[in-house]
Amino acid sequence: MFGRLIAEIKEESLRMKTAIKVETHSCRHASKTANKEKNQNMKCIPYDYNRVVLDSIEGVPDSDYINASHVDVKSLDPKRLHSHPGANGEYGK
Repeated sequence: MFGRLIAEIKEESLRMKTAIKVETHSCRHASKTANKEKNQNMKCIPYDYNRVVLDSIEGVPDSDYINASHVDVKSLDPKRLHSHPGANGEYGK
Protein backbone atom coordinates (compact mmCIF):
# COMPACT_ATOMS: atom_id res chain seq x y z
CA MET A 1 0.00 0.00 0.00
CA PHE A 2 2.68 2.54 1.00
CA GLY A 3 4.87 1.53 -1.95
CA ARG A 4 2.14 2.53 -4.40
CA LEU A 5 1.50 5.79 -2.54
CA ILE A 6 5.21 6.70 -2.56
CA ALA A 7 5.38 5.88 -6.29
CA GLU A 8 2.40 8.19 -6.94
CA ILE A 9 3.98 10.99 -4.91
CA LYS A 10 7.28 10.61 -6.77
CA GLU A 11 5.46 10.69 -10.13
CA GLU A 12 3.57 13.84 -9.12
CA SER A 13 6.77 15.51 -7.89
CA LEU A 14 8.47 14.80 -11.22
CA ARG A 15 5.49 16.25 -13.06
CA MET A 16 5.62 19.38 -10.92
CA LYS A 17 9.46 19.53 -10.97
CA THR A 18 9.71 19.50 -7.20
CA ALA A 19 11.67 17.21 -4.99
CA ILE A 20 10.16 15.25 -2.13
CA LYS A 21 11.58 14.34 1.23
CA VAL A 22 11.60 10.54 1.07
CA GLU A 23 15.32 10.06 1.55
CA THR A 24 16.35 12.72 4.02
CA HIS A 25 20.09 12.80 3.34
CA SER A 26 20.42 11.78 -0.30
CA CYS A 27 22.69 13.96 -2.45
CA ARG A 28 22.68 11.83 -5.61
CA HIS A 29 22.11 14.72 -8.02
CA ALA A 30 24.99 16.77 -6.62
CA SER A 31 27.28 13.73 -6.64
CA LYS A 32 26.77 12.89 -10.32
CA THR A 33 29.93 13.21 -12.42
CA ALA A 34 28.23 15.72 -14.76
CA ASN A 35 27.30 17.94 -11.80
CA LYS A 36 30.50 17.84 -9.74
CA GLU A 37 32.03 20.75 -11.64
CA LYS A 38 28.94 22.83 -10.82
CA ASN A 39 29.72 22.50 -7.10
CA GLN A 40 32.14 25.07 -5.75
CA ASN A 41 32.77 22.92 -2.70
CA MET A 42 31.75 19.25 -2.38
CA LYS A 43 31.34 19.79 1.38
CA CYS A 44 28.44 22.15 0.66
CA ILE A 45 25.94 20.43 -1.65
CA PRO A 46 22.13 20.39 -1.66
CA TYR A 47 20.04 17.48 -0.46
CA ASP A 48 17.94 16.02 -3.27
CA TYR A 49 14.66 16.75 -1.47
CA ASN A 50 15.48 20.46 -1.07
CA ARG A 51 17.46 21.35 -4.18
CA VAL A 52 16.40 24.02 -6.66
CA VAL A 53 15.37 22.26 -9.89
CA LEU A 54 15.97 24.22 -13.11
CA ASP A 55 14.10 23.74 -16.37
CA SER A 56 15.95 21.11 -18.40
CA ILE A 57 17.66 21.96 -21.68
CA GLU A 58 16.67 19.40 -24.30
CA GLY A 59 19.56 17.08 -25.13
CA VAL A 60 21.73 18.27 -22.24
CA PRO A 61 21.88 15.67 -19.47
CA ASP A 62 21.60 16.98 -15.90
CA SER A 63 20.95 20.54 -17.11
CA ASP A 64 18.30 20.86 -14.39
CA TYR A 65 20.98 20.92 -11.66
CA ILE A 66 22.38 23.94 -9.86
CA ASN A 67 24.07 23.94 -6.46
CA ALA A 68 21.24 25.68 -4.64
CA SER A 69 18.75 24.85 -1.91
CA HIS A 70 15.38 26.33 -1.06
CA VAL A 71 15.46 28.36 2.16
CA ASP A 72 12.39 29.52 4.07
CA VAL A 73 13.56 32.99 5.11
CA LYS A 74 10.22 33.97 6.66
CA SER A 75 11.06 31.97 9.76
CA LEU A 76 14.59 33.41 10.13
CA ASP A 77 15.74 36.44 12.06
CA PRO A 78 16.76 39.05 9.42
CA LYS A 79 19.77 40.02 11.56
CA ARG A 80 21.12 36.50 11.16
CA LEU A 81 20.85 36.32 7.35
CA HIS A 82 24.07 36.57 5.41
CA SER A 83 25.22 35.76 1.92
CA HIS A 84 28.01 33.44 0.94
CA PRO A 85 30.95 35.01 -0.90
CA GLY A 86 31.45 34.05 -4.54
CA ALA A 87 34.54 32.31 -5.93
CA ASN A 88 36.38 35.65 -6.00
CA GLY A 89 35.66 36.22 -2.30
CA GLU A 90 33.32 39.15 -2.93
CA TYR A 91 29.69 39.43 -1.87
CA GLY A 92 26.88 40.41 -4.28
CA LYS A 93 28.94 40.40 -7.47
